[in-house]
Amino acid sequence: MIITENKRSNLPNSEFGIPEERKYPLDTKRHVESAIRLFGHAPDDKKAELAQRIRLAAKKYDIEIGEDLEISKYTSESDSGYDSTIDAKSHITNVGRVMNKLIADLEKRKIYHDASKLSEPERSCYDKYIPLLKEAKYGSPEYVEIRRNMQKEGLDHHYRVNRHHPEHFDNGVDDMTLVDLVEMFVDWKAASMRSDTGFIEGLAGNKKRYKLSDQIYKIFKNTHKEYFE
Repeated sequence: MIITENKRSNLPNSEFGIPEERKYPLDTKRHVESAIRLFGHAPDDKKAELAQRIRLAAKKYDIEIGEDLEISKYTSESDSGYDSTIDAKSHITNVGRVMNKLIADLEKRKIYHDASKLSEPERSCYDKYIPLLKEAKYGSPEYVEIRRNMQKEGLDHHYRVNRHHPEHFDNGVDDMTLVDLVEMFVDWKAASMRSDTGFIEGLAGNKKRYKLSDQIYKIFKNTHKEYFE
């Protein structure tokens, strides 16, 4: 039975005889029977694990495996049965697939971070106010006043098009994703590298400003200690 590409793409790795390669689907009785017939085409180093998965699927669908088949060498009743290595490898593969989606977005954010500053209406605003910000201590009344003046000239636009800022969302940090938080952390760290205000001091100010939970605040501190101190 031929499985469509759409259906195959929607199957979890655990439904395949070789999960890491997404080969030998075992989601139906006909697919299990097909996997038994095609077992001999599998790479030798995959056969033991594949046979175990096929055997378990065959029991589920009440399929008998003939003793004359090659797969029978790997599926005798004397087998110990469950081998956690197979599920561990499947889990590792799934973790990689999920992580790759986050990594892909982070890679994109790395390339386009703050790109809106390079064109109007933001560029003129930053040309005018960045020199003033450099002279003001982060969080000071002078700093706050400069930021207030920037608001209507370019900062509001910046917040609208950049989701690593809590101001982008109606509910601030509570509406952000994990990737948003990572980019926000990196943004704050990079900003501290060109400021007299250290990251930890700035983080304390941002905790109050953005109402960060104690947990997020501690995670940010732990991350900074682990990677930058």
